[in-house]
Amino acid sequence: MGLKKEKKIKVILDVFFKLLVVGITAYVFARCLIIEKKTEVTELESSSLRFISGEKYHYAFDHIKVYETTRSNGKNWIYLQGWCVEEDQTTLFREFNIVLRDCETGKYYRLPTMMQVRKDVTGFMEGDLTYDQAGFECHLPLESLFHNEYYDYEIYFQISYDGNSVLLDSHRNLKDYLEEETEESSEENDEVE
Repeated sequence: MGLKKEKKIKVILDVFFKLLVVGITAYVFARCLIIEKKTEVTELESSSLRFISGEKYHYAFDHIKVYETTRSNGKNWIYLQGWCVEEDQTTLFREFNIVLRDCETGKYYRLPTMMQVRKDVTGFMEGDLTYDQAGFECHLPLESLFHNEYYDYEIYFQISYDGNSVLLDSHRNLKDYLEEETEESSEENDEVE
């Protein structure tokens, strides 16, 4: 009798864990679809923005670049990728977007931003919380926002929980990254010659 009971318990636990894995996968997939539907650059009303200090936040940019692609008839594109977390706050239930502030006009623009799974961030952050949804990726044509060769935009992170939204200044300017990239490209070309 004891052996049959153990087998039943094992089968029940196996089914439970498989359903749990399927449920979590479906949730993450649904979150990605919801985030992916935000495809337009949106101007934000600056009077309603709430700014926070970054003492409890950790973030990094993996890539910031501008490039041309023949798939879009030679139009320039921008690509930003990295991660951002708040200490002691799981990333599972948040919304996240990159926001650019035009240094000339002072206007804020929310960019369509997709979540990326980053298990390495959970490993980097010590503690019991999961930060796997800390990654972000933003990829759009420059004419969606930029005009001519003007790239003087400060980079912010918009983080929302339950409809409450805050902006965190990354203390980075898009122009600085693009100038660094241009310098690196010219240095590489000099080395080749």
